Amino acid sequence: MMNGTRTVTDNNGIDSVIGGGDEMFRTLVGKVDEEGLINDLFKRGVNDWNAFVELISNCIDAHSRNAIMNETDKSFRLNDDGDGMDEENLARMWNLFGSNHKEDRSIGFMGLGSKAGLAQLSEKKETVEVHTRAEGGKYLKVIAPFGKIFKKKKWKGQIVMTKMTHEEIKTFKEERTRSETATGTTIILPKNEKIVEILNNIFRETKTLPFKERLDVTLGRFSGFSMEYN
Repeated sequence: MMNGTRTVTDNNGIDSVIGGGDEMFRTLVGKVDEEGLINDLFKRGVNDWNAFVELISNCIDAHSRNAIMNETDKSFRLNDDGDGMDEENLARMWNLFGSNHKEDRSIGFMGLGSKAGLAQLSEKKETVEVHTRAEGGKYLKVIAPFGKIFKKKKWKGQIVMTKMTHEEIKTFKEERTRSETATGTTIILPKNEKIVEILNNIFRETKTLPFKERLDVTLGRFSGFSMEYN
């Protein structure tokens, strides 16, 4: 080192040059406060209804023609027959402040992204899974433990992407009997009162909704898309 200076690296990996007088002082500043980021991201304009609408918007953006909400003993499974995601797009989906829209015509208009919507519908304490497959691609899944994320206030390193099990692949195919290629995405949500209330409000008298009423007004410009609740 010249002029008696030396470089010190702190616990965050930031290098500082010290010594040699004030004119030699140089340090790198700026870091990501994950706790503040998570608290801020998931509190801006997110409510149960627009969180649900965001998920349906994503189905339509993925060129789905049908979406089916299946109710099980412990969960709701939102299945669409859209394009599905490969490894790159599935990983990008979970980047904070990342965009997964490839064209400006997307209708994921809330600015929330799937992450905030899923966190809201999980009540920020349940684990959500996303199963997906693009044409010719792998059967992939992501496990997002929102309870752990909000407890630790950590995002990085908490979400796991892996392959579906044989049983999960079988179920994924069975849920897409209308699709020749078995592509699309399944979102597995915890069974809680807020989701039950949303579905009861949408499907009041019929289990089939061609999106001509409340969602049609909310989402706007699309046609030929329908949703069922079983």
